[in-house]
Amino acid sequence: RVRTKSVLYLRNLSSGEEWPVYDSLSKDQQEAWTIFGSFTGFDWTPDDKHIVIWSHGKINKIDVSKWNTSVEIPFTAQVKQQVADAVRFKQNINPDTFTPNIIRHAVTSPDGKTLVFNAVGYLWKMNLPNGKAERITKVADFEFEPSFSPDGKTLVYTTWNDNESGAIYKVALSGNAK
Repeated sequence: RVRTKSVLYLRNLSSGEEWPVYDSLSKDQQEAWTIFGSFTGFDWTPDDKHIVIWSHGKINKIDVSKWNTSVEIPFTAQVKQQVADAVRFKQNINPDTFTPNIIRHAVTSPDGKTLVFNAVGYLWKMNLPNGKAERITKVADFEFEPSFSPDGKTLVYTTWNDNESGAIYKVALSGNAK
C-alpha cells in the first residue's frame, strides 16, 4: 500500500531492489484479513513480460516493463445460479437483561480477592473465586482500563462519552464515583 492506493510492485530476488509497476488496483482490504480469500489474485504470462490481475471488476494484463500500462482482457461467463431464501431467526434485539459472554480489561486486586473488569461498557467487581458481579458505579459514561491502587482500596479508570469526551476517575471500591 502506498498512501491510499494498493500498488503492484516487482522485486528483484537477487538484488532486493523493488519498484512499482501499477497503481490502479482495487483497494487491497489489508485491514479486513482475507475476507476475499488468501490465494494469489494474479499470475505471470508464460513469457514473464506481463502480469494478469483482477482490478476494478475487470481482468487486466499489465506490462511490467512500463509504468501503469495495462490492457483489459475481455471476459464473459454464462452462469446459472440459484438464489435460495435466506435463513432468518426471530431475535429480540433489545432485551431487558442478558448475560455477557466476554469481559475485557480484567485486573485482580493486590490481595488476590477481587476481580474488576469491563463488560457491556461498564466496570464490574466480584469477589474471587465465585462472587457475584456488581457494577462499581451508576454513571452512564462508558468505563475502561481499571487499575488498583497498591493497597487495593481504590481504583483508577477512564471514561468516555461522545458529548464530554474522556476523563480519568478514582473511586473507593466501597463507594461510587462522581
